[in-house]
Amino acid sequence: MANLIQSIGYRLGKVHTGLLTYLCDLHREGDVGPLTSLFQSLGVPVPRSPVARREWKSIDLAIFDGDAEEPCVLVEMKVDDHEHKAPRRIQGSQEEGWQTEIYARAFPRCYAYLYITIGLGQYYRAPHGEQFRWVRLNEFAEALEQIGPAESIIEDWKIAVRQEANLHEYVRRNDRSCLSEYRTGAWNICFLGQLREAVEGTVTLSHLYTTCYMWGTRPDTILNFGFSERPAYLEVNNNGRLNLKVDLGVCADDAGRRQAIAEIVRRVQSDYPADTYQLSEGGRLGASKTVALFDIGLSVADDGCLGFAQDMDYTLRRLREILGHFYRSES
Repeated sequence: MANLIQSIGYRLGKVHTGLLTYLCDLHREGDVGPLTSLFQSLGVPVPRSPVARREWKSIDLAIFDGDAEEPCVLVEMKVDDHEHKAPRRIQGSQEEGWQTEIYARAFPRCYAYLYITIGLGQYYRAPHGEQFRWVRLNEFAEALEQIGPAESIIEDWKIAVRQEANLHEYVRRNDRSCLSEYRTGAWNICFLGQLREAVEGTVTLSHLYTTCYMWGTRPDTILNFGFSERPAYLEVNNNGRLNLKVDLGVCADDAGRRQAIAEIVRRVQSDYPADTYQLSEGGRLGASKTVALFDIGLSVADDGCLGFAQDMDYTLRRLREILGHFYRSES
């Protein structure tokens, strides 16, 4: 059955902020149930007269109580995108910082700050600003379902968000029966994002700063563990290997880049048995260079989907071993 939200474009954040605006408009007209049910489920007090303004001062959605000058609820809505740094002029001075940090400082009298991730962007990382409450896909889907039977556009919204949550769960179960319904790169970013969460739950290392994102037009899907000892860093991408890379942007010239690569190669060769890694062939030296590829028990199917060659426990053991070698342990 046709779904209006899917037809317009689920991944468009403005679709979802527009629907939140619609619930505010309904509330002011006397139909208070939908917004009240949603906000109560999320633990947000409902304004007496909610007035929503989209893209207000670069914020995705600001909700005011009537004609108040200051918003009472701020919402950053992320679907397949994620938080970024942005400049903002506050009290005459220009500053740059993460969105959730800047907005909280700019409007400290809000009683609710929501960072809502209802797509692939939820795997990137938590909001930087501590005042923003992170509402993830499953929680938002459950909150929408607290709205009783409603008009068709709201029902379509509930169905679309729940379907997105189900697609993420199918990856967890390695159920590929609905592959045609995934957006490009979605299966692999869900898989790597769920692996990232498992790593963070079992591996305690200093300097480990994990992010999970898509890159380029293909796109490549990347689980990056941050810099260990510059210029080295580790990441998993669509090839299903743990790639040891060198950040060559910190090297002054071609000789420095080649020296940095040679030093990392020597370190790998001295610390690991030859059959546990594959050295990368030579080639152009751009901003980064893959030095070695480690098998961590992942497979790449003919359709390009990542999976476990054995099981998650084996992959986590391999990651703990290799990450522990390049990142210092806190314990």
